Amino acid sequence: MTQRRKKSQLLWIVLGLRIILFLAEIGVGLWSRSLSLLAGSGHIFWVESLALLSEQTAQLMSLIPHKRPYYQRGRRAEKLIQSTLAL
Repeated sequence: MTQRRKKSQLLWIVLGLRIILFLAEIGVGLWSRSLSLLAGSGHIFWVESLALLSEQTAQLMSLIPHKRPYYQRGRRAEKLIQSTLAL
């Protein structure tokens, strides 16, 4: 297995674990009616999962070099939106 494939596989495993944690936190938050747990689960899903997905996308774009300008344009838009929302 190549180094790139191992790294990609590890990213998918981490993303899967984060999704499980997100679902568990939402479940407990709804069960206990805890707004703090619900807000925390939103943070896990949006901020941390987006970072993992961003890394996965960067790896995919290294495989398709002719689409790199579109990818870079999307990354600039993403950073602008994140800075506006102060994430």
